[in-house]
Amino acid sequence: MLALILDNHSLVRLLAFLFIVTLVGCWEVRAPRRSLSVSKLLRWANNWLLSIMNSIVLALIFPVLAVGVAIIAEKNHWGLF
Repeated sequence: MLALILDNHSLVRLLAFLFIVTLVGCWEVRAPRRSLSVSKLLRWANNWLLSIMNSIVLALIFPVLAVGVAIIAEKNHWGLF
């Protein structure tokens, strides 16, 4: 079972994310904490767009930043060994 999860970690993460978003969305529909000032459809569309953009930017920038920090650490002789 663990090997199946490790082999499909991206799918597991996506399903967990979608489950939590669905759970929170249902909770928001059933028990809103305040009255709406903007339509729920518009707000949810904006939130989904921000989430997708965040995932894309993170996937593009994080590897570059990791390599950049590694190069700086090598130049300054930072590290454990």
